[in-house]
Amino acid sequence: MSFELRGVWVLWASVTFGAAGDWPPEVWTRPTDPFHIDGPVYYVGSRELTAYLLVDEAGLVLINVGMQENVPLVFASIRKLGFDPQRIRYLLITQAHMDHAGGAALVREETGAVVLAGVADVPLLQRGGLEDHVFADRLPFKPVTEPRGLRHGERVVCGKLSLETIAIPGHTPGSSSWLLRREKPEPVRMLFLGSLSVLPDARLIENPIYPTVVDDFRTSYRRLESVRADYVFPDHFMFAHPPGVTHEDKPRGEWFKRPELLTAQIDRSRKALERNLKQAAETPNDP
Repeated sequence: MSFELRGVWVLWASVTFGAAGDWPPEVWTRPTDPFHIDGPVYYVGSRELTAYLLVDEAGLVLINVGMQENVPLVFASIRKLGFDPQRIRYLLITQAHMDHAGGAALVREETGAVVLAGVADVPLLQRGGLEDHVFADRLPFKPVTEPRGLRHGERVVCGKLSLETIAIPGHTPGSSSWLLRREKPEPVRMLFLGSLSVLPDARLIENPIYPTVVDDFRTSYRRLESVRADYVFPDHFMFAHPPGVTHEDKPRGEWFKRPELLTAQIDRSRKALERNLKQAAETPNDP
């Protein structure tokens, strides 16, 4: 494993993906059978990089796609469920990193879908991940043409589907989540959660590219603590694993019906932020 990828590797080191130096982790592109979760929501991602399909008569909404290598897998899963990928109207990106947005350009080219992300992530999508505040130019992906930006509180509407944008900056400046409310047959709130991960290599103090990163993380915690969700859909499947579950276990829809997943993600991120800030304060500056 090269030093340049250390931060990415450490983030997922708590799960055994394969032999040391396996990059990207094999499980990121490992196929798994697609399945229905609840209402209009289906799972169409890999065994680790999540992708969620929302279905309406007016068209399909895809939330995240994974890397470019994941696109054929996602399309095959959509077809296996009986839907046509060409009906994807919107592709929502929770964060402009290669493991979630790397295939966005290809999806747009193949389907004509509109790519949507937090407004502050639009330039990062257009640059194909270059000039990232953590990775610089080390994790590029194919640039996305004409992505559209969404601000906190704005909605994405496709037929009867209406998703509220919840801006959760920090992991990237435009990291976003989306809240889907369903009223019938009973009220249900579904949160598609963007990343709150504080990467080990992130420069938190006096970052010239992202000077507000710490304040943004703390704003995101407060914002998400006011959200009530019956289902929580993270952007990595490992964050939905119940105790004792590994990537060798077949995924199940009920894993997402755990409101406590949101609290766990907030707590995990807040502890990492404070720990990293403490370490940065104790580390002397380079001469």
